[in-house]
Amino acid sequence: MITILVVLGKTNKLLGYGYYHVFHGYMSELLGNDNYGTELTDYVYSNICGGRCTKDGFSFNGNPYFYIRTSCENVWGNFLKNIKNKKCIFDGFNVIGFNVIDTPLNKKYYETDASTPILVSKKYNFCDNLSSEDIFSTEKYLVNSVTKKANDSGFEIDPNLSIKIVMQRNHRDINYRGVINKGRNFKMKIDCNDSTKEFILTHGLGRSTSCGFGFLI
Repeated sequence: MITILVVLGKTNKLLGYGYYHVFHGYMSELLGNDNYGTELTDYVYSNICGGRCTKDGFSFNGNPYFYIRTSCENVWGNFLKNIKNKKCIFDGFNVIGFNVIDTPLNKKYYETDASTPILVSKKYNFCDNLSSEDIFSTEKYLVNSVTKKANDSGFEIDPNLSIKIVMQRNHRDINYRGVINKGRNFKMKIDCNDSTKEFILTHGLGRSTSCGFGFLI
């Protein structure tokens, strides 16, 4: 399993809140994905991180960055081949370097970056703090979504998999081509064997994990 930290150059430009579909099109080409938008891919990546929310978009004091994680050699190969010719994502947002970083399987807690929330079933109202009943339902949903992905890929999941939310963070409305999706950032404890944890880390949690959501750090 490889986790790549991709660093962008400093910029004084704002990143508009509707950037997602352009960025995900870029990532699809960068990683050589012919199944853009599907729920099960050979990788997971974050949205662009490091920004501060303003009225008109994200502003950046330091370098913007994003993550890619994969256990597939072909994805890693496509990244190395394509990154040389795909350094410009948007006007003013250019790749200046990348590093391979550790992906620990023994962390006590995992969480999501503010720009990369977990998207779950549309029936959940994420505008307020979740009740204990909502938290239990969300935990169950996340386990079920991992189980479905595992079944679809032929992976044998740990039957004792447990995902417990230990802290609620901010909620986010994600405008994707005019469709508003509700997202939430959590701090979680994930109990399972190492192979199942690696499966979760390389496929993300929740919906739309092939489009920059549900990436765990």
